[in-house]
Amino acid sequence: MSLALCALIAVLSIALAMVVLALGETILSPVGPAIVNEIAPEHLRGRYNAAKGLTWGVSRTIAPATAALNFDNGLSNWGPLSVGAKSLVGGALMLNLRRHLSAGQVGRMA
Repeated sequence: MSLALCALIAVLSIALAMVVLALGETILSPVGPAIVNEIAPEHLRGRYNAAKGLTWGVSRTIAPATAALNFDNGLSNWGPLSVGAKSLVGGALMLNLRRHLSAGQVGRMA
């Protein structure tokens, strides 16, 4: 494979990844808090929202630490693969969440 073709594939892969991330963020921003508020019991709604907010702080703390461990141990090439694997696991967990919600919470007819 020529160097130009490899560069083109790399650029297209990065562009596709950016599109997927942008779509995910676009969907998550309005839907995420609504899902949390819908599944939370009335008396625990504040705690559920706080736990959801905590996930952003925890991820901003853990991500650089795990990246540093990867770089320090010579595993920097595995970083993108691990991010992709974690994204797939998160997606699978979100799809699994639907089975635990009632038809009214999901918006389907009862």
